[in-house]
Amino acid sequence: MNINEIKIRIMTDKDIDFVVHANKEVHEASNQTNEIIEFKHRLKEEVLADNPKAYVIVVEYNNELIGMALYSTVYFADEGQMMWLSNIFVEKEYRNKKIAKAIMNYLKQICIEKGYHGICGAVDHLNEKSINFCNSINGKWLDTFKMVYFE
Repeated sequence: MNINEIKIRIMTDKDIDFVVHANKEVHEASNQTNEIIEFKHRLKEEVLADNPKAYVIVVEYNNELIGMALYSTVYFADEGQMMWLSNIFVEKEYRNKKIAKAIMNYLKQICIEKGYHGICGAVDHLNEKSINFCNSINGKWLDTFKMVYFE
């Protein structure tokens, strides 16, 4: 496989089932649960909307979807607007072929075009594969923060 043969593009309504599948795989890898029907509805109503709340890019190879990334934006007082990477996924048979790195490079280009300060996200502290990937692309760990969640 030649990395130049992949195509990265914005998600369309034809990609919804793949994105739902990918999101399910990401959550299972992190021992999380998700409601597929609700997520599918949110993709249609909130991502594919005229004023989207989040964005999804997909990766194609030989007319087959093999990867995706789900992101939105967040605003920090010190940095300004940043991209929040919620999920990144590559099908098992295409891992370790620089697909995830190509996705990150694509997302970095979006940041440059939109004027975002950078990309941030969270990684489960037990997800060694994701931690190793972040290390391999020179991710900076923010040890001074703990993530908190409010309902």
